[in-house]
Amino acid sequence: MVVFELLEPTLTVWSHCETIHQPVAGGGAESKPAEVSEQTIIEGKAQLTVTCDADGFCIQQVWMKYSKVLVSGGRFTFYNTNRVLDRIDTGAFLLKYIWEFKKKKKMFGFVPYIDELEEKRQGRCTGEGILPQGPASGAVAGTAKLTTTIRPPERPFLSVSWSFKEANIITSTSKNVTDAEYVDRIFLDRATGSLELRDLGLEDSGEYTVIIIPDGGLQQQGKITLNVYALISGASISSPSAVLIEDKSSTNLTCEASGNISTTVWIKDGRLLRPSDRVVFFADNKTVLLRPVHSSHHGTYQCRVSNPVSSMTVAYSLIVNFGPHNVSIIGPSAVSPGPGVALQCTAASVPPANFSWTFNGNETHVNSSLYIIEQLEAENIGNYTCTARNTVTMMENSTVLNLRASCTAPCWSFSMLLIGALTLSGLK
Repeated sequence: MVVFELLEPTLTVWSHCETIHQPVAGGGAESKPAEVSEQTIIEGKAQLTVTCDADGFCIQQVWMKYSKVLVSGGRFTFYNTNRVLDRIDTGAFLLKYIWEFKKKKKMFGFVPYIDELEEKRQGRCTGEGILPQGPASGAVAGTAKLTTTIRPPERPFLSVSWSFKEANIITSTSKNVTDAEYVDRIFLDRATGSLELRDLGLEDSGEYTVIIIPDGGLQQQGKITLNVYALISGASISSPSAVLIEDKSSTNLTCEASGNISTTVWIKDGRLLRPSDRVVFFADNKTVLLRPVHSSHHGTYQCRVSNPVSSMTVAYSLIVNFGPHNVSIIGPSAVSPGPGVALQCTAASVPPANFSWTFNGNETHVNSSLYIIEQLEAENIGNYTCTARNTVTMMENSTVLNLRASCTAPCWSFSMLLIGALTLSGLK
C-alpha cells in the first residue's frame, strides 16, 4: 500500500507497498514488501508523483483515499496501468494490489481497515479482461465493433471513455463529448461500453483503450488492437514464357494481388505445395522457384492470398515436357491359336508420345499405340517391341513383349489342321 499522511503544515508523504503472491506450497500466501520511500513537499508549492512497484503477478491495481476509489480526472492523473498517482492532497491514500489467490486475506496498515482481497481472473490487471485478447480486424470502408465482455449493469456506468493512441475518441458521462474526427463515425453502446467504428481507413489501425467507471464499483480498463486491411483483389500468377524440359529447365511462379496480404499459400493439384530440393519459396511465399523442373511439377498450381477480412484464389497451369517414361505393353504373354489379340503400348509423356512397332526386329508399319493381331498363327509367335518417342524432349524408350504359344508345336499343328478342315468344310 501507499499512504499519504498530513503531519504538519508541510505534507510528509511516505509509502510502503505490500504484495501478496500466488499460493506457495502448503496453501499459504507469501508477502513481500517493496522498497520504502520518504519525501517532504509543501502543499500548493510542488507536484507529487508516486509510483508503486512490487514483485508478484498483479491482476489489479486501485488507488483509494479513505477507502474510496479514486478515478482519473481533475487534479488526479494515473499512468502506466494505474501504477503512478500524480496529485497533491492531504489525507490517507492507498494503492491496493489484488493478486491471484483463492484464500481471502485482510490487510491492515496505516489505514484502519482495507477491503478484503478476492480471487480475480488470472493473468489480467485492472479490467483488462473486459475486452477480448484480440487483435480485432476490419476492412477499409467497413465497420469494426470493439465489444466488451461486460454484462449490462443494473445501474448505468458513471463514465465510459474510449481513446485511440492516447487521444480521446469519446467520453460519455451525463453527456457525450466526441472528438470532431469521429463525429458520425462511431456508435457507443452505453449499456456495455462497446464501441462501433464506421467507414474505416488504414489510419484507424492501432491500440484502443476503454476506461469504464461503474456506479459503486472499481474503475475498469481494457486495451485492444485493431488492424484495418484493404480488401484483396486482382490476384494473378505469372511465369516466364519458355518451353520447360524435365531436368534441363528452371522456372518460377509469382503470385501478385492488390490489398493487404497477410498470408500466401501455394497448392499443387489440390495439395499443399511444400519446399524441397527442387521447390524454393521467396519473398514471403510470393514467389516459388522450381529448379530444375521435374515431371511432378507438371499440373495446376493455385495461389491463395488472404488477410483476416478477405481472401482470393487464382490458378495457373504449368506445362513441363518430359518422358517418355514407364513404357509398357498391355496384352497376353501366352496365346493359343485362333481368334486374334490386341497389344496396347503406354507411356508417361508430355506431350503424348508417338509409337512404332517391330516384330522380331522387323518393321511392321504400325505407328499407333495399338497393335492388333487379327488371326493367331504359328508365325505370330515372337518378340513385339514398342518404341515411344517425345518430339519435344527428343527422347525415346522401348519395351519388349515375348508372345509365346500356350501349348507345344503339335498342339499348334493339330489346331491348324482342324481350322483348315473346318474352313474347307464350309466351302463345300
